[in-house]
Amino acid sequence: MANRYNRKSVITELRNMVLTKCNEVYLTNRETVKATTDKFVIIKLPQGIDPYADTHNTAYVQFQLFAKDVNNGVESVDRMESLIDGISELFPFNNGHISCNDTPIQLPSKSDGMGYHSVIMQFQIVIKYNV
Repeated sequence: MANRYNRKSVITELRNMVLTKCNEVYLTNRETVKATTDKFVIIKLPQGIDPYADTHNTAYVQFQLFAKDVNNGVESVDRMESLIDGISELFPFNNGHISCNDTPIQLPSKSDGMGYHSVIMQFQIVIKYNV
């Protein structure tokens, strides 16, 4: 019998981790944020899982970090760096159904055209069964 990939458990664990560093966390898609929101994170978990053993699977996860621009579109470097540092403190981790032994790959910051700059952090997790 195949192991069941429990997407809800995985995404809940990731969300709970990120909530310790940022109060605004969205799953998969960006929602309309309040004008008072200065930073938020979107968690993306793909549908595809790569099996490599009988009891474990791997998946790539993306955390998209957003920090509000200030001063006519110039990036708020301190706000973004603070968010990056906070999220980076979560690695490596071994929680319930998931673990990650690596540090995330980070893509450079860019403006989203809606008043925020974004940084993407991508990493591979191991999804554990029979925990």
